[in-house]
Amino acid sequence: MNVSVSNGAVDLLLTAPDGKKLGDDPVHHRSFDEIEESSYDAGGLDDDETGAKEEDPSRLISVVHPLTGWYTLQVFGNRNAEYVITFSASGTVGTTMQQKLAKRIRKGEVQSIRIHYDGRAQDVLQLSPSTFKQ
Repeated sequence: MNVSVSNGAVDLLLTAPDGKKLGDDPVHHRSFDEIEESSYDAGGLDDDETGAKEEDPSRLISVVHPLTGWYTLQVFGNRNAEYVITFSASGTVGTTMQQKLAKRIRKGEVQSIRIHYDGRAQDVLQLSPSTFKQ
């Protein structure tokens, strides 16, 4: 299962069904790396020649063996902006699914998105209906 955001307007914190966490919580100044076989990339790339940091790096969460159940994704606003978040996953029955969601966020705002993953289902990913409220 992958969750990606194309810019640095937000930080992400994913909580798995078993309560383990992955990502950054800027409100409490904490980073988490508790989900096995997973990664959170928020650093962006450096220019090989100048060493300059990427100005607006994307965010990517990857969970290799996701558990079945409800995940909670907290989205922390770094600035007032629009962002597009992409959810993708593959199931054990050969299905692959991708969903995109465009939202607005304010600096300091925390949004919560509920994601259900079931690798045995035809629809491996489901977003909670409350996710789509603006």
